Amino acid sequence: MFMCSNASTAIIAWLSFTLYVAFIGLCGCIIYAKYNQCDHLRTKRSSKPDQSYPVFVLETLGQYPGLTGLFTGGSLSASLSTISSGINSMATVIVEDIYKRIIFDHSMSRRKQEFVSKIRSLLILFFAFIVSYLVDHVPLIIFQLAGSFVPPILGIYLLGFFAPQVNSRCSGSIVFVHNISNMDSPRSSSDPKTVDQSLLISWKDSLLPYSSNKV
Repeated sequence: MFMCSNASTAIIAWLSFTLYVAFIGLCGCIIYAKYNQCDHLRTKRSSKPDQSYPVFVLETLGQYPGLTGLFTGGSLSASLSTISSGINSMATVIVEDIYKRIIFDHSMSRRKQEFVSKIRSLLILFFAFIVSYLVDHVPLIIFQLAGSFVPPILGIYLLGFFAPQVNSRCSGSIVFVHNISNMDSPRSSSDPKTVDQSLLISWKDSLLPYSSNKV
């Protein structure tokens, strides 16, 4: 929505985003109103908190034939559309910015480019399938990577803005030194003795330090 060509398109994008957020909030309020007195996790009707929406759909729409299948089909179609768009964009970026620069084949035929893009798409899909088994650790990995690369990128940007005479080797050295300096030694797993220590350990083990303290 920040890359819209004109003001009217940006307004429509913001309205769509507002309706999207309002719809998600409304769904959350409805699910909370249904399960605030009867938790589906305690009654063993589901095993994870993120299964609240599917459980709600099954218990509410299951009595109407076809509605559960309609919801499942809509969810799958929306997910596959998003996945296909993301895979295609990643494959295009890899081919244009990495593959062509490595092999120095800037004038490859369209058929060869399509073939290479399809192979890259299959590799990306396979990698995403492997990563799906680490879904519980993906948020932590993302925040760790962001905490490792976002601060030096910001530093390089500010360095290039205020000191344009700095070359690429110095910038790479900055990133290397930053990553080396952030290699913390493993902490001991002793139990906290006070409430304050417990809160401090909870803060250190959460994802927030990677998004705030690192920057």
